[in-house]
Amino acid sequence: MNRFVSGRLYPVFVIFVLVACGDPTETSGTWQYPLRFGDGKHEVHKVLGPPHVEESWRETFPASGVAVWFADDKVSKFTFIGDASSISVGASTLRTSTEAATDETGDYLGEVPSDAKIAFGLTARDTQATFGKILGQPVKSGKEYSATFRSVWRKDGYVLDAVFLSVDRVYGGRSFRRGTLVSLDVTRGL
Repeated sequence: MNRFVSGRLYPVFVIFVLVACGDPTETSGTWQYPLRFGDGKHEVHKVLGPPHVEESWRETFPASGVAVWFADDKVSKFTFIGDASSISVGASTLRTSTEAATDETGDYLGEVPSDAKIAFGLTARDTQATFGKILGQPVKSGKEYSATFRSVWRKDGYVLDAVFLSVDRVYGGRSFRRGTLVSLDVTRGL
């Protein structure tokens, strides 16, 4: 009987293939955020704590700079706020319209962009130039509003939909350069 078929070498072969080819799941290095698509609310709360706003389809975690969207109680989308989210009208999906805890400029105090790596080494603090350098040319790009533009990339089973400032802005005593990230939506897609 063939030694490979008999089972003696089969486990070694399987381990070799997995190591050599890599695991094609989200743990392969492409996706780096500590939560995964398909995670349940329990896993989300274990990592991020209790949500600030809790709805059946979305939970927000402003201190972590993320909103997590659900389909059938499983993570289906992530929205990350960028450094310029506070100056773009309607950009933040992390707080309610009646949010009371604000600083002297009107920014919600608990809303902080995440420093965590999301995918491909990108964070919510990266600029449009960094996104382009890492992801290449977007599949779609254009002006969204007078002060923002939107770029969409598809790579390795992910869709990254980013909004950036299209002009330099000063807000609340801070300067924001053209290309500063306002928000980033990440979903699965081909």
